[in-house]
Amino acid sequence: NLEKLKKLEAEIKSFKEIDSFKEKLAALPEADKVTRDDKAAIKDAKKDYEALTDEQKDYLTGAETEKMLALIEALDNIAKIEAKNVEELINSIGTVTDTAESREKVKAAREAYNDLSREAKDYVSADVLAKLEAAETKINDYDAAKRFNDAASALPKADDVKLSDKSAIAAVRDIYNALTPEAKGYVNQEMLTKLILDEQRITDLEAAKAVDDVIEALPSADKLKLSDKEAVEEARSKYNALTPVQRALLKKENSDKLTALETAISDMEAAKAVDDAIDAIDMTAVDKAEQVAKARGAYDKLTENQKKYVNNLSKLEGYEQQLSDEEKAQGVEKLIEALPKAEDVKLADEKAITDAKAALDALTEAQKKYVSDEAKDKLTNDMNALNGLKEEIKDIENALENLPKDMTEDAMSDLSKASDDYDALTDEQKEALSNEAKKRLEDAKQQAAVINHTSGNVTAEGLEWNVKLIATPVTEGERYDAMKGAAKGKALVSMYDIRFVQLVRGEYLPYEPQNEVNLIINEKSLSNYKDVAVLHEYAGDEKTVYGEIESKNADNKVAFTYAGEGGYAIAGNFVAPKTGDSASLVLYMAALIAAAAVCIAMVVYKKKKA
Repeated sequence: NLEKLKKLEAEIKSFKEIDSFKEKLAALPEADKVTRDDKAAIKDAKKDYEALTDEQKDYLTGAETEKMLALIEALDNIAKIEAKNVEELINSIGTVTDTAESREKVKAAREAYNDLSREAKDYVSADVLAKLEAAETKINDYDAAKRFNDAASALPKADDVKLSDKSAIAAVRDIYNALTPEAKGYVNQEMLTKLILDEQRITDLEAAKAVDDVIEALPSADKLKLSDKEAVEEARSKYNALTPVQRALLKKENSDKLTALETAISDMEAAKAVDDAIDAIDMTAVDKAEQVAKARGAYDKLTENQKKYVNNLSKLEGYEQQLSDEEKAQGVEKLIEALPKAEDVKLADEKAITDAKAALDALTEAQKKYVSDEAKDKLTNDMNALNGLKEEIKDIENALENLPKDMTEDAMSDLSKASDDYDALTDEQKEALSNEAKKRLEDAKQQAAVINHTSGNVTAEGLEWNVKLIATPVTEGERYDAMKGAAKGKALVSMYDIRFVQLVRGEYLPYEPQNEVNLIINEKSLSNYKDVAVLHEYAGDEKTVYGEIESKNADNKVAFTYAGEGGYAIAGNFVAPKTGDSASLVLYMAALIAAAAVCIAMVVYKKKKA
């Protein structure tokens, strides 16, 4: 039943479609009365007719079918007429020009063609339609060229172009590139030239900006390093690749920066060459001074700006200071080398030694390090030797100053030591001794000589000041008797045992003069004797020998030459004093008494001996 229901519903729908078509067909005029206004209704009815199935069409009457077919034919005739009218309209366009009139004709033809039904369009010949399309193409080319011209006209002049205009210029280029070859022929050449110039300007600006960016990416001159050289050279290479126009578009500060960086790199390289020269200096080499001088010369040739990049200047200055220190030290060493050895130092060397010491002391601690220890030791030894010489002089001067102004026996030891010390001085030291000290020594010696060269009534001449005369009176004994016997009847006026000692470093030592020494014996009674002679007792090979030696006497004094250690006696013939001469009488009486005493003493002596 459901199937039957569905079938019935389909049949009802089919009849409705037939009825709808018949109503539309009935409303249409007959074919010979059809107008353009009926086209839409006929097309609608035709559509419904063609949508009917053959079974549905069987329900149409023959008249209805014939009317429909006639209307379709009438519609086709209308399409042909309309197509012909459109062809005539297209053919009337004529030569297409860039005018409003041509545009209107083409537009009208196109609109007329577009209004045709599909069937009518089929009746428009391809050639005619091609004319329309060609006309439209030409109009489109005109319009496209105009759009390009307008777009190019809106662009700035080349001199005013900025990189921000690139997209606008590119858009205009796209418009131009989209033109047909024919449309490009309609383009205003001034506008095309303007586009080309603007594009070139963009190219120049981009090229300049690329170099600007490279330069701006470089460090500033104050932060530049020699390792940046390759980057700077690359920037210069890119700069050189620019055209003169592009170079003019660079930022002036960047052009100046690149030049400054190149100058800085050049300065750095010059400075590095000096740094390398300084690093290469071998301060242990023989020619180190030449190496330092060469490096200094290279540095001095640098410009002030190049010198700022030298890193080893302090190192060079240190080397120069070292050379200066060594040179000054060598100067001092030469002064020291010229000094004598310590054992040969003299007072005359004092200036040379003190000058060398002053020169050494004037050196800095750093400079002193370059003076050899040997030289320092030598100078120290020379200074000690010099000071020793001066101390010796000072000690002697002090010793002499401490001597009494009036010499005594007790001061003889001090004088002896001072004199020995003085004698031990070199001539140069003696010369350096003050005149006061030397005079004090001479005065003391003279006073000491007076003391040492007198012993009782005996005085010696021709002796050194430190040789002491010891004259011991002999008045009895075998020696006295033997000397009396040797006098051969002459009376002995006096007899002395004479010898000498020498004061050496405060000690008296036996001394025998090697030079001639004169002795003077002062006897007040000598005027009472005549034929005065000096007898000398000395040791012979086997026994004591007595002999007379040459002498002179005058004014109660007998002078003779010392003939060696031993006894010396003055003998003479007694002469009675003259009357009235109380002094002589006294002496005469004294002599008689003395003679008597001697005789008595000899008798007593012989008895004791027996």
